[in-house]
Amino acid sequence: MRSKRNAYIDLAKGICISIVMCFHLKEIIPNDCMLAPVAFSACMLPPFFFLSGLYFKEESSLSVFMQKKIDRLFIPFTVFYIITAVAVPNMLHFGFGMKFETVVGWPSLWAFVWPGKYPNIPIWFLWCLFIMSIIFRVLLSFSKAINEKQHQLILILLCISCAVIGISLEEYYQTDIANLFKALKSIPLFCLGYMMSHVDILSRITSMGIRRKLGGLFAAFSISLLSCLTCDNVWINEVLYYIAGTAGTALIIILSSIIVQMPLISYLGRYSIIVLLTHGLMVRAGFPLFQNLANTIPPYISVTAFWICMACSYFAIVPFCKRFLPYATAQRPLFYRQLNHEEGASSLNKVLP
Repeated sequence: MRSKRNAYIDLAKGICISIVMCFHLKEIIPNDCMLAPVAFSACMLPPFFFLSGLYFKEESSLSVFMQKKIDRLFIPFTVFYIITAVAVPNMLHFGFGMKFETVVGWPSLWAFVWPGKYPNIPIWFLWCLFIMSIIFRVLLSFSKAINEKQHQLILILLCISCAVIGISLEEYYQTDIANLFKALKSIPLFCLGYMMSHVDILSRITSMGIRRKLGGLFAAFSISLLSCLTCDNVWINEVLYYIAGTAGTALIIILSSIIVQMPLISYLGRYSIIVLLTHGLMVRAGFPLFQNLANTIPPYISVTAFWICMACSYFAIVPFCKRFLPYATAQRPLFYRQLNHEEGASSLNKVLP
């Protein structure tokens, strides 16, 4: 039986990955709410970055660190990218004449450099987290080399500097390049999780005293999101996004600690990496059907039905992936053999989306 701590973390991740799945179905609903994309973003990514930082380990050596990150992030991204963004689209395009809005041919090998240029877009998160983990480890080692006693303060300043650089570059180029800018922008959230790991934040934010402040957190979350709609200043919007993301993360974790477990949602959270890798494919396959269905029934019912179909399908997809694709879905380590199956799976469930 999973401990209460693991159970509510699984639920928190399940809530976040469920929001991600809903986000990719939002186009079914006409006249989408202006606030929805901002609200979705504030609830999807910050909690994942926070939890990844919370369970970040520097490891005993750079070699061990890289082996684990390759097992947990790089291999799943690479395998699914080659299959879903290179091999299958090119086979369908050149072999059966199917048209794709995304890149085909040799350029598909490096299409991940540009946002939205390849199918199965959700897997970008694994690449982004892979880059972010390496950058953060470099910053952590550098901060300790400068001043071991004050390294946390130095680390915070370095992460804020990275965010400033990421925001500036994204604003200058008006795009993201290989998710590097997104990684730099999101490092403060990753750093926040890492810092909180040293003060047992999970016990603190789930205490009764903090639970009474749910109203304050919700107010901060809502006001920050609403302010994003009325402010045209890029820098102010980014600050508001960090505030909303932090408040949204705390809300999700606190609510999860109160509820502890919801069977289907918790299951999605426990195997959220498998959901992340595969749900984009199901969205592409089922989108036309449920979009047409939205013309005959209320769109929100169509979206709900689509989400339920996808969610329940993981009771079959997860066992299949664990049995036949354990390395490609980060259920077993390929390079870091010292990790046994249970330890590896447990670790992955903590740090991955």
